[in-house]
Amino acid sequence: MASWTVFYVNEADEEKVADALSELSGISKSAKGSNPKDLHEHRLYEGDTPSYLVVGKTQNDWTTVRHNSFDELKEWGILISQKFSTKVIVTLAQSASSYYYFSLFENGVKIREIAACYSEDSELLDVGNRFPFEGEKPGEKKDWDDEPTYHFGFESIETYCRHFGLEIQSDYEKYRWTILKGETKNSPTNEIVNRLLLANKRKPWWRFWN
Repeated sequence: MASWTVFYVNEADEEKVADALSELSGISKSAKGSNPKDLHEHRLYEGDTPSYLVVGKTQNDWTTVRHNSFDELKEWGILISQKFSTKVIVTLAQSASSYYYFSLFENGVKIREIAACYSEDSELLDVGNRFPFEGEKPGEKKDWDDEPTYHFGFESIETYCRHFGLEIQSDYEKYRWTILKGETKNSPTNEIVNRLLLANKRKPWWRFWN
């Protein structure tokens, strides 16, 4: 797993989810097919609405949405969870830079948000009330030099999702997908950096690993 950009809707009818995503993204044309191979060749970054979405049901009651943006999709999480009166879970991960993100929305409200990036200039984002299954901090408790510490990584994302009846790892080749593909491009790193600098934002270096 190099890059992971997937969210999940607690709705069994993937066609309804695909229709909602078509409206949100502005992508009017869709196709049915097997697992596309070029999804991550069209990487987008924070602030960019997904322009390539692959929608399918990999287990009962949950629709999987794979996409090409590293945005946290907070507005989409609110809107989709409100529209279907259900839960939406957003997950992001980038192993090369050790970045991991989890958020839960329910009925139009953000319930929980966690982001961990293991670098010198990054602090843990820990928003919302802790779930009953969590410890003092997000993630898995480990002992380091006889001192307890917590690590929030990809395994933590998997564990959190299981508490909501969701298994996020599956063989995508086994399923048929609804593919929403708009105009796509893979922005070069220097273009993204310049755009962020013009917006007076601190360069989030972890997003530029491929």
